[in-house]
Amino acid sequence: TDVQSAWCMRIADGGLPHESRLGTGYIHRLGADVAPRSTTRRHTEPEPEPIETPDWPVLMARWEKSVVPADLRRLAEGLGVSVLSLQRLGIGWSGRAWSFPMRDPSGLIIGIRLRGNDGRKWAVKGSHQGLFVADGGELPDQANRVFVGEGPTDTAAGLDMGLVIVGRPSCSGCSDELATLLYHRDVVIIGDNDEVKTAPDGRQYRPGYDGAYALAARLAQPNAARSVRVIFPLHGKDLREWKRQGADSCIVDVLAQNAKPAEISRKP
Repeated sequence: TDVQSAWCMRIADGGLPHESRLGTGYIHRLGADVAPRSTTRRHTEPEPEPIETPDWPVLMARWEKSVVPADLRRLAEGLGVSVLSLQRLGIGWSGRAWSFPMRDPSGLIIGIRLRGNDGRKWAVKGSHQGLFVADGGELPDQANRVFVGEGPTDTAAGLDMGLVIVGRPSCSGCSDELATLLYHRDVVIIGDNDEVKTAPDGRQYRPGYDGAYALAARLAQPNAARSVRVIFPLHGKDLREWKRQGADSCIVDVLAQNAKPAEISRKP
């Protein structure tokens, strides 16, 4: 058997002290079937801590009970919507922010959106993006025309106007969920009048405009909506601001009726 030796500055166990120009170390005799002991420390990423999913209905029920009526009235006045519409969406108070349940197409709560008094928005840890649907997550069966807004406060504005409306979490979120929920219904998407933005690559885009038409294309696919139209507020940035400037259901309906329907794919 070939015999080899290794010099190590750190490991003394089984070695002979040895001085070299590099300093004090230890000589270890190694056989062919014995590998030198590695002195390299392994650095591994810590295992991520599992996220414990809250019991969403229980949490929302507790936060709904925490709402102070006077505070809710002030919020509604500041937003330009009614207390009733916010309540229909299941608004609660977490202790530091207003809360809105997010639902899947069946109405099940899958997360909670939070809104600070300063307008900042985020979600409870463990949340999945979902839809804002009034009255416990059920759409009226007889409602053939359903509007789609962006966010819970725009949805509240639409409810105030007498619209049957569902809110998506962002200008690009929950397209597949909406396709399921709005199957074989006439859909009107209300996009935001966002300002033109510039991407890092120099491309210019409008999030509200692009998101509305991307959703229209998704809902125009097979096994989705019966008809799809896209409209934008005639005044203001979004539906809530448009309502504050005088829009009502008649104006919205006329605009929807005059909008060009998206081409629906009939392929199986």
